Amino acid sequence: MKPIKFRTNLPDNNPKDSIDQMVFRILDDFKDGVTDGLIHGIRSETNKAHYYKEGYDFGLVLYNDQIDKEQNETLK
Repeated sequence: MKPIKFRTNLPDNNPKDSIDQMVFRILDDFKDGVTDGLIHGIRSETNKAHYYKEGYDFGLVLYNDQIDKEQNETLK
């Protein structure tokens, strides 16, 4: 079994590492946006990444869906 390689450094000259680094950055931005939209409800003023904004909008949709579901359950 190979040891796990954590990609905390800038990518090497290997194109696969470069793509992996980009994907991890995109996913991190998206996850941060979802967390801010769903849990905190406040958009970051410092993170202007496209995927952060997409994640934030998705987090707001999840939050609104949860509120609607809870309201419908209390009406029953």
